[in-house]
Amino acid sequence: MMLKKISINIAALLFAAITFSFIIVFVNSFNQKLVEYKYIEDDSKSINYIPTITDQHNAIDFLKEKSLEYGFKHNHVILFGSSELTNRTHKFIPYDFLTKNLNIPTIGIGKAHFELLAIYGYLSAYQEYLNKDSRIVIILSPGWFEKTDLLPQAYNSHFPSYIANKLANDESAKNIFSNYLNENQDNFENLNATQLKLIHKDNIIASSVTNILNYIAEARVNIKNIITDNHEIKADNIYVLHEGPLMKKQFQIANTEVQWLDLANDAKNIELKNMSKETQWVNKKYYEKYVKDKKSKKAFPNGIKYSKEMNAFDNILNLLTKYNVDALFIMQPLNPYVYTDTNDFKLVENIISEKIKSHGMGYLNLIEEQYQPGVLTDIMHMGEYGWLLTDKAIVEHFAK
Repeated sequence: MMLKKISINIAALLFAAITFSFIIVFVNSFNQKLVEYKYIEDDSKSINYIPTITDQHNAIDFLKEKSLEYGFKHNHVILFGSSELTNRTHKFIPYDFLTKNLNIPTIGIGKAHFELLAIYGYLSAYQEYLNKDSRIVIILSPGWFEKTDLLPQAYNSHFPSYIANKLANDESAKNIFSNYLNENQDNFENLNATQLKLIHKDNIIASSVTNILNYIAEARVNIKNIITDNHEIKADNIYVLHEGPLMKKQFQIANTEVQWLDLANDAKNIELKNMSKETQWVNKKYYEKYVKDKKSKKAFPNGIKYSKEMNAFDNILNLLTKYNVDALFIMQPLNPYVYTDTNDFKLVENIISEKIKSHGMGYLNLIEEQYQPGVLTDIMHMGEYGWLLTDKAIVEHFAK
């Protein structure tokens, strides 16, 4: 009787092991099929702006992920930012203007609350593709430094298990995100397997269990996509912006041939026709809704607590330096015609400027110059003129 029970248990364990092995092979083989790409002259089907790499259920969207991976792999311009990237109607927004007008493929990634810790996470996740020819551009927002830390809902939106597992395999990123999750775990409604894996990074048993759960979760998603014949993730429908690596020559051509002064005048005119001194150099629609009835407005009503955000900034600089990446940073200004305390950010901006300088990277500081109406479209988001200055800085920086 005892032998019978033992044989049954052994059989069950063998069956479980075989099943799990099949799942691992299936997941890996399925993911490998997604690395094929299709280049098309008409880029209307390609992805050049990725608000988040997940779908509406916070599961990995392979169409977006593989497009981003292709951009990293072929040294396309990867533009990180926040809510300013979401206005797709702007003529001079880099992921449209550079891609379609100057043949410089650019992918914008980020939306509201995508801040420096998240950007560090993505650079870490794709660090195997970072090199001296990488074109990384990061838009910095003063508002990030008022109250810092990545919101739980933003983490869930940007770090599905597929990406978070990459972080768990890197010692530096693993420690940083383990600390973040340990500090914020009470703010998460439900912790998934990968989050638990990062929280309990030093617990071998917990890590092993969560690894199994992750494989099962990925297999479930992939099986569902095959059963439902989800064409969006099939290899022959993953379109890319540019065939092959992006060469420096393309930046040099643009740098000499583009009439930047004429474009600057066009950009200013587009923005200024919708604003005036009476609207505090804010577009009329935004002014009527958010600014008109407020006598004064402070950008930093509770002061500036920048230590955590600055720590994430240091991690970004160190990671980029490790791979000899000459990144470009763009400091977005605040509207001094609306905000009464913009000078309060000067100390923080000086620290940021010195850090970038010490690492020998590029920096366009739109705070440093006297504020020019049209740089912003409202109180803190880029307008057409601001985007044009950003385009010019990107071309000049990577043409060097």
